Amino acid sequence: MGISSLFTLNVFWDGINIIDRLYTLSWTGTTAQINGFVDYFERKGGRKSFNWTPVGETTSYKWTCKEWFVSIISKTVSQITATLRQERDL
Repeated sequence: MGISSLFTLNVFWDGINIIDRLYTLSWTGTTAQINGFVDYFERKGGRKSFNWTPVGETTSYKWTCKEWFVSIISKTVSQITATLRQERDL
């Protein structure tokens, strides 16, 4: 699994600054395994959050995934790359 992270700054109209946490994750596996990820993300619909603990951390946070991309590597192997965004309660 490959992991990269991106932190962006959002300024809201009420003047509150919050740093958004985005992680781009990649998994390579059998086509069936990758289809399992696709099914999961589709069921969540980019709106329903899920718990995930970033690598190297001990606390689980709420995340959504609105973007993913599947690459076919061979007849039986695929890769999915997904961007997770941490959800925040304001």
